[in-house]
Amino acid sequence: FNFTLAILLVLICNVKAQTDDFHRKLKARSQMRKIIEQVKRDNVVQLAELIIYPLKRPDPVPDIETKDSFILYYPTLFDSSFKSMILDTTKLFSDMRVDPYSYDVGFHDGDLYLNEMGLISCVNFNSQTETKLIDALNNETLSLLHPSIKKWKSPLLFLKSDAYLIRVDLMLDNSVRYISWSNRKHIWDKPDLILTHGIMEYQGTMGGITYTFKNEDWTYVINFVNV
Repeated sequence: FNFTLAILLVLICNVKAQTDDFHRKLKARSQMRKIIEQVKRDNVVQLAELIIYPLKRPDPVPDIETKDSFILYYPTLFDSSFKSMILDTTKLFSDMRVDPYSYDVGFHDGDLYLNEMGLISCVNFNSQTETKLIDALNNETLSLLHPSIKKWKSPLLFLKSDAYLIRVDLMLDNSVRYISWSNRKHIWDKPDLILTHGIMEYQGTMGGITYTFKNEDWTYVINFVNV
């Protein structure tokens, strides 16, 4: 009897979850149509009102912190290919997903997410212009880095706390490296600590990642959530 009841409860929970996801997608679809209209008209000022700030951008590009910053960055982010993707509603609405952690709804294989209020919470799409900007900033950073850490494939994180500067890189062999300096130093100084062969684990579909590094008896963990 208890086993049958447990199965029934699981089925009820699954049905409720599917129903909740359906309603989230239905609401997001309606909200997305409002965004589509603004994109179609290149109405940047109105579109800036439909963003959750800061809007994360890939390192080393600065995050978009304000409406004014979004208006200036709009041509870089919303290039012709991204706008074409958004305006292709058949593809856009056939490829929707609910993030199991945030419950935000993603469109077009997770290139863009809306929260429950219908605001853009995440843009994972990188335009050609933004990609060129990333490459240029990476090359600039590369010229500044201390010679001992100049070899890497792409930067993953750059963090600053009251005590440390921390950088996490993807290496040429696809391993992950941790570097830290005391906050009195700069990236062109020799690092205080370098850890290699870290573990990178993805959490959810919106870009949440956990980085774990071992240093003898110590474990360093960085939880990054792209919100």
